[in-house]
Amino acid sequence: MSNSNSSNNLQNIESPSTINDTTIEDITCSPAVNTQSTIKNVLIVGDSMVQKIEAYRMKKSTKSNISVKSISGATSDGMQHRVRGCLADFQADKIIINCGTNDISNEVKPEKIFENIKEISKICGEDKEVIISGIITREDKYNKKIDRVNNLLMEYCENNNLLFINNNNITQDMLNRGKLHLRKIGITQLVKNFREAINL
Repeated sequence: MSNSNSSNNLQNIESPSTINDTTIEDITCSPAVNTQSTIKNVLIVGDSMVQKIEAYRMKKSTKSNISVKSISGATSDGMQHRVRGCLADFQADKIIINCGTNDISNEVKPEKIFENIKEISKICGEDKEVIISGIITREDKYNKKIDRVNNLLMEYCENNNLLFINNNNITQDMLNRGKLHLRKIGITQLVKNFREAINL
């Protein structure tokens, strides 16, 4: 699979339910008219960073069936055990993985976070196109750790011909008061990054 690089930010390299201590939010939306053979089924799976993405707003600009599955509070390790269920619920052609944020402040080494996300990509990518979204930097002491994970992910994507979204256009002023999650403007930028990747 080959992807062209159309932006500096892209590197070619229904009801909530509870599972253990995490909550899965499931929002699926299909285009009103599904007559084109180019319609894609796109699954966005991630932690709470993707929770406020509105699938119905993405459908027209991507000409895709969009499903957003947010597993709030999930670490990259926890996501490995839940992602197969997300895949079973929605038959995706293309998958965007966005996780790792909940590992950063824990005693988890960057290399382990990377290995977990790599394993998620392998689970998802058996017969699908996989896009990895980098961990969003934030206003605390963990940015060096985030940079290390993202650099490993970028290298992995380059070596395996996967698309990597580095999200470096999501700036500190797009974070909320807690400086960990996104304000509305940050969600808007993340959606733009995802939309551009989907449309490649």
